[in-house]
Amino acid sequence: MQLPEHKPMRMPAAEVRHPVLKGRQLVAALWFSSEWLAEPHRARRIVEAWRSGARLFRFAQGDLLRFAAPVSLDCDRLAGWPLRREGAALCSAELAPSERGALPMADVWLVQGGEVLSLQLSQAEPFDVSMWLDTGPALLDTFDCRETLPEPVVLDTDGRSVRDVLGDAIAPASDEQLEFLKAVAERARTVEARRSIMASKAPGERRDGSAGSGYKWWGWALGALVLLWLVLSGENRAPSPLDLAKPSAPRHEPPTQFDASSIRIAIITLLIVALVIWATTRVQAHRARQGTSRRPVRPAKPAPARTGPTPSPPASSLKPRGNARPLRSRWRDWLARMAIASQVSKLLGRQQAAYMRRMLKMFDDGDLMEALRHAIPLGGDAHDAGQAFGTPGRRESLSLNGSTGSRSSIYLDDNFQDHLRQLYRKSFEKLDRDGRIDEAVFVLAELLQSHQEALDYLEKHQRFAQAAELALGWDRPPEVIVRLLCLSGDWRRAVAVARRDNAFANTVMQLQAKWPEMANRLREEWGQSLAQRGEWLQAVDAVWPVAAAREQAMTWLLAAEAADGRLAARALVQRALLLPDTLDACAERLRDLRDAPLLHRERAALASELLAVADHNATSRGLVAVLAPALIADHAGGHGRMDKRSFQSLLRIHGDQMLRADMPGGEMPGFEPRLLTARSNVLPLDAPSAGAHVVHDAALLDDDRYLLALGEAGAVMTDGTGRVLARFAVPAYRLVPAHSGQVALALAQRDGLWRVSRLDLVQRQIHDLGLSAIAHFASEFDGIGWTVARGNRVQMLDTGRSVQDVLWQVADLPGEVVELTATRHLEQFVVHDHVLGPSLWRYQRQPRRLQSREAMDFSAVPISKHMLHPQLGAFRLLGELSGDGALCLRWRVMHGTEGEIRLTDYQDAMEGTALVFWCDRDWLVMVRALPGNTTVQWFNMRGGRMAASMAWPTGAEPSMRAVGDGWLLFDAQGRVLHLNTERSVTTGFSIR
Repeated sequence: MQLPEHKPMRMPAAEVRHPVLKGRQLVAALWFSSEWLAEPHRARRIVEAWRSGARLFRFAQGDLLRFAAPVSLDCDRLAGWPLRREGAALCSAELAPSERGALPMADVWLVQGGEVLSLQLSQAEPFDVSMWLDTGPALLDTFDCRETLPEPVVLDTDGRSVRDVLGDAIAPASDEQLEFLKAVAERARTVEARRSIMASKAPGERRDGSAGSGYKWWGWALGALVLLWLVLSGENRAPSPLDLAKPSAPRHEPPTQFDASSIRIAIITLLIVALVIWATTRVQAHRARQGTSRRPVRPAKPAPARTGPTPSPPASSLKPRGNARPLRSRWRDWLARMAIASQVSKLLGRQQAAYMRRMLKMFDDGDLMEALRHAIPLGGDAHDAGQAFGTPGRRESLSLNGSTGSRSSIYLDDNFQDHLRQLYRKSFEKLDRDGRIDEAVFVLAELLQSHQEALDYLEKHQRFAQAAELALGWDRPPEVIVRLLCLSGDWRRAVAVARRDNAFANTVMQLQAKWPEMANRLREEWGQSLAQRGEWLQAVDAVWPVAAAREQAMTWLLAAEAADGRLAARALVQRALLLPDTLDACAERLRDLRDAPLLHRERAALASELLAVADHNATSRGLVAVLAPALIADHAGGHGRMDKRSFQSLLRIHGDQMLRADMPGGEMPGFEPRLLTARSNVLPLDAPSAGAHVVHDAALLDDDRYLLALGEAGAVMTDGTGRVLARFAVPAYRLVPAHSGQVALALAQRDGLWRVSRLDLVQRQIHDLGLSAIAHFASEFDGIGWTVARGNRVQMLDTGRSVQDVLWQVADLPGEVVELTATRHLEQFVVHDHVLGPSLWRYQRQPRRLQSREAMDFSAVPISKHMLHPQLGAFRLLGELSGDGALCLRWRVMHGTEGEIRLTDYQDAMEGTALVFWCDRDWLVMVRALPGNTTVQWFNMRGGRMAASMAWPTGAEPSMRAVGDGWLLFDAQGRVLHLNTERSVTTGFSIR
């Protein structure tokens, strides 16, 4: 196509201080230079970057893809050159007002090669991108993405408070105590959530100086008002320690009086607080003025993925399994120190001691119910938020809190706490003798804080439903919750909690002795859950003790045997143990395992399964005699996977002296792994040849099986030579494999939504799970629970039947989730709060609990990149050019781990080189893309040494995925390369 000739205006670009856009920006257009990319490559990238409402303009110098509205994108990962909106023009740099005024009038400003290229849209030719598309037949039925998605169904596991559980069995009482405890707990949670993040951020890293000082101002003002109120509301003189030691002694309590000393103390306190506020404000303002020249770069809020209707948040919020222990309240500790210094502590002690005397007198007078309404909780699971500045009041009801959050406390002597504990214990015993179960539970749970004892007490009296609700509210261990839900007959929630927390095994053991029928029913649910995860043989083990479920177990066993590869070999061991008389039906399969040289992986899997068995029978021991010669041949041929100790243990299983006599003399052969990190030299690698299909994603299923996403052509399962083992006719652009390697999710984006399909890799079946509005998702899952992020919510979806059932969620986060990673043991996500900035949340998987929540540093550095390390958390990579042309890459992890790599052959660091990084475990992988040359290098972060390097063919930059034993590389030309870092070997093939 002949484009109109014109002469663009050029001017020096020396005055532009920031010529390149970095980090997350609002991108209004992308530029694809004709000097860098040929037309076919530009066309492919433009189609991939296309968005609804975009327009393409073609110049002689390149192509301009202008979006309908600016989109928040990561400039470091874009296929084109990002341009932002500068007034009415598009510019590839961030311009200051003075820089913008010096440029000529134009529609497009491109800062490149030391010059500013000015272009007019009137000089370009609009182009219809649909001319590049080849419309073929649809693979499967399409969906109307304009329809409103159904709302997610959130599993109700919040539990209930004791007031809701016990109902009207507890008589109502005063508002004062309940309001006091609720206000204290809520204030501690709110203030601590804000302070824990604010305390870890440097003042210069907040949004601006005034915001930080504003938070400090109202904090100090609140402290001043509290102190003033405490001074003016004192009642009696502070008692001596002897007063609390004799709680029953009568004492006259004079009325409140204000004297001149109290007023003086209040005035002095207010003056001190005012002075601190003034000094803090001045320091914040000074830091804000110093930080204006360096604007921190933070991830912007991503734009919505679609313009159609989106599902509204669920009506009920699902509480997390547990939270990290909050820090003590700093403002409360500060007030406590101020109270001691200003003598206000005497007034506090006077009020609290008077309250204690009144409460103890009620116990002494035998007014048990009124005494319990005034009693204070002791210890327990609730976290101490600090000193309480006030006195409790009379409870309106003897209701349980149902919460394990923070609460303030009145500090008591150990002897006095023991005295209260004895009073509460005697009260519980009296209520138990009288048959007043509800009041007795209140004493155990709320006053003594003995939650497990309270649950056992309710279970003893067969109040299973009440115990289950309280166990949910108190966040007890999952097996306790599941057992109580089963006993209460709530099987729907019991199975859902067990699937979420993988609590089947422990719960079955707890139920087996006293409730065997319930244990058997839960076993069947356990087997179904394992089968959905792709753990077929474990499912057989789970249900085999139930005679009625053995037919189902045989179905699963036959399905495992019908599968190729390692699963079928392991199924032979299962048959030998459970059905030894039927092993003759597998004689042909056993002969193949004994004689076929190419089945060395299957033999290794069978041997590993035999070593894991605790109780062998004659049939399973006979498998060793069949395998032993072939295993020795595998080791002699370099295909062995067992070490010497494992080989000896396998021979001892058989126990045949004649077999041992037939073994070769000398030292037994054994597999000696050669770790890539232990090599003294750099391992050179070669890329495979190009194929015929675009590989959008790849996943490792086991040692010799791979799952590849081919876009609209579907997904294929191959072996290490590229031979297709199975095809799945479902659109697949992203893959989410299960930990078992027998199940996977295939994803395809449809107008801002994700179409999710479940692939059963054993039975070769496809289950369409529907469409879902998902912003971020985990790249692996356990076969059932899949972690995703939607706006300010993180949810675990039950993928057994659809993507609408939510097993667990964290709702109402303080900002939008902008990044998410998940492994077997850890989930991490970054939440961007527009007030406090980004923070990293880390959740433990089993049991699911919040480990930490920490602020992240997103300050701008010229050569830097922020990543989320799947194991270590926030990972920051900093680059620095030295005088000799070398590039020094330093990395810093949030918890203090640091290291560096020095690249001496990097003279062209700023001359058109694109760097892309991946990190996982101990590896940092760097892809260096130069015109006509792409290099992939692996660096060991522990030693900072390059371990492997390869030149990737030009024309298709590789994508990458970290797998269990190394890395997978794949590209748009059909290449797949598997680097095994545990054995220092590679497997490469092409899809043709």
